[in-house]
Amino acid sequence: MKKKKYKILSIVLIILMIIFFKYFLSDLFLGAVKKLPYDVENMEVLVEVNDKKQYEVIEKLDISFNGTKNYIQTDLLGNSDSSCYSVSCISVSGVDYELYGSNIVLKSNGYFKKSKKQVTIKYTLNCYKDEDKTKDKMIIDVLRSKWPLTIKHFNAVIKYPPYMHMQNVNLSSESSYYAKNGNQCLNKAECNQQGNVINVKADNIVYKYAPITVNATFENNAFMKAPEKKVDYIINDEETNIGINKAKEYMVNKKYKITVNNSDVKINLKQFLSSHGVLKIHDVRCKNENIRYESNSEYLYLPNDKGIYEFTVSYIAIPVLDDDIIFNLRDHSGFTDIKKSKFIIKSEVPIKDYNVMSNVKYNSSKKNNEIIVENTEDLKCQGNITVNIITDKNAFSRPSPITTYLSVVTAALCVLVALFRFFRYGRDPKVTPVVGVYPPEGLNTVETAFILNGAMKSSDITSLIFYWASHKHLNIIMDNDGEKAKFTLEKVSDLDNRHRDYEIKLFNKIFSKGDGRRVTSDQLRRNLLGEIFKARLKVQFSFRGDRSLEDELAQKKSSKTLYLCCITIIPLIITRLIASYIEFNKISLALILFVSFFSMIIFYCFASSLNNLYRLSNIKKIRNIVVAALAGSIIFAINYKIYSHRIIPWYVTAGSIMLMMTGLFISAFITRISKYKAKLAGEVLGFKIFLETAEKDRLEMLINDDPNYFYDVLPYAQVLNVTNTWTDKFKDITLIPPSWYKSTAKFTFNVLFDILIHLAL
Repeated sequence: MKKKKYKILSIVLIILMIIFFKYFLSDLFLGAVKKLPYDVENMEVLVEVNDKKQYEVIEKLDISFNGTKNYIQTDLLGNSDSSCYSVSCISVSGVDYELYGSNIVLKSNGYFKKSKKQVTIKYTLNCYKDEDKTKDKMIIDVLRSKWPLTIKHFNAVIKYPPYMHMQNVNLSSESSYYAKNGNQCLNKAECNQQGNVINVKADNIVYKYAPITVNATFENNAFMKAPEKKVDYIINDEETNIGINKAKEYMVNKKYKITVNNSDVKINLKQFLSSHGVLKIHDVRCKNENIRYESNSEYLYLPNDKGIYEFTVSYIAIPVLDDDIIFNLRDHSGFTDIKKSKFIIKSEVPIKDYNVMSNVKYNSSKKNNEIIVENTEDLKCQGNITVNIITDKNAFSRPSPITTYLSVVTAALCVLVALFRFFRYGRDPKVTPVVGVYPPEGLNTVETAFILNGAMKSSDITSLIFYWASHKHLNIIMDNDGEKAKFTLEKVSDLDNRHRDYEIKLFNKIFSKGDGRRVTSDQLRRNLLGEIFKARLKVQFSFRGDRSLEDELAQKKSSKTLYLCCITIIPLIITRLIASYIEFNKISLALILFVSFFSMIIFYCFASSLNNLYRLSNIKKIRNIVVAALAGSIIFAINYKIYSHRIIPWYVTAGSIMLMMTGLFISAFITRISKYKAKLAGEVLGFKIFLETAEKDRLEMLINDDPNYFYDVLPYAQVLNVTNTWTDKFKDITLIPPSWYKSTAKFTFNVLFDILIHLAL
């Protein structure tokens, strides 16, 4: 049973190491480029361009789903040309799909199923005429940044009418994803023009979130049939004051002077805020009764009447704590022109530097921790100015949730309760050895081993063969062909009621393998494993009630303390969820529940394995301590990885987990042996002491009184691990062969050992 327990614990340790690598070390080894649940072997893109400035796109992909996710989501309007206003004529073949506006979801067969799909996506991008009247531009992402794919082979072809005269073409590939992680974009592609065809090819692997963009300039009126873009409203004057505090909250105050041309004009209050995660807006105040704000959509709605409106709006915006600080002076998709826009940004955290990306003229300045950016050229629908503020992200902090320190206090209280219960209920009564020359009355060999060691080996069970032989229930007949461990068991009589029920069942099962009276070693080999396992369980179950080896009160206190320590994880879980809400980072409750309680149970099991160290050999003690320490370190690292959070101080997380594990460790030791076991253990230890220290004269007297004394005691010596000492004491004493042993060869302990090993296997 004990070997099986260690096998189970070893398997669990391997599982923990896998989880440990996946959730703790994967970031160190895999870096920013992590394996996605799908990848693409080949991707081909064909784009047909016409004078209506429509891009008819066909994308062909060989997608391999790796079995961890069954869908891919992308935005078909993820095109870098802001004049692109709609997508139409969408069709997909090769997989099931769903459409949500311009977003498309490609579906595989199901979760946890690997599959390869050949997918073809067709759609048309409809664009407005270029605002610059001196030239026409074509800006198209042949690989959109919205594709979360790793592509091994990529090529694209763009065809345009021969009568459209191209002036120049270039290729760009930049990745905001990699840029924010401090890495250079890894995508390398080349393009060339032949006639009215542009070819794009990537020789290296194309990584996720890095688009490949073709920028081409044509002579004026190339897209003569494209529709004109009409603005819904014009921002005549806009001043935006943004204060950034140490909690990374944006205090926004905007002054508008707007000319409304169409009805249903609305302003997205998030339009100038760039965030990779959730952005929360609250405390919105608008000083104009005609302007309506809806919290669900987070839009300001202007009156339907045409005219000029002046108003001021203020609010607080809270981004993800670790997000970059990026502001856009206009919304990419807004149907509006901006005449004058001024941004004044002040930060309580020192601003190290800033950079501005723009396709129009602007002025910018920095003084201490204040940045001013304003346009000097009208921001048309395709115009944009983006400001990236560079600060020390670690300088921002937000208040910890109220439950943060509750987790530490709760865990500390549980440790105190566990310590009290350990000293009150967890210490064994003193075992006093009672030296005796005979085995304890009423105990067979396997029970003697279980009393002393707290566990049983298979050879302890098979020692019953010699125990039964000494009680004249069977004979052992050794074959004389010289081959080791060849023997026959011969039944002399059935076991009587002096023997345990499990002994009787095992005895009968052994002879049922033969003809009922005799059974050979070949018939028994490998046929007793299941019966031996059952017997081990029944030996344990036999010590119940009045024969219980464990103190029932201590067991109850240990269980209650275990449950109490498990409850301590709840404040930590609540704290982690609140911290995630404060920072707006999603987290799986199922994941933290599974890892938390699973790791607590496993740690408790390993702690329990250390409870019997005093019974083990030095090698086994070292093994158990090393394995338990390794498992504990992995469990701590996995839990710390999940609970570590900027909102929660690291020492609180580490302290809570350490205290929780300490409580679990102590609860595993709140056990003690019963008075019944203390009495039996004293007799077993006393008998073992006698076997190790008995003098020759005393042994000769015992042999004279009982010629079978040596053979009757020999299986007990074997299960008590003193066989060598015991047999050495009789090397100068003349012994007659046992009555139950029949062979022409001399009986030796080696014969006994071979039989035990044979049956145990």
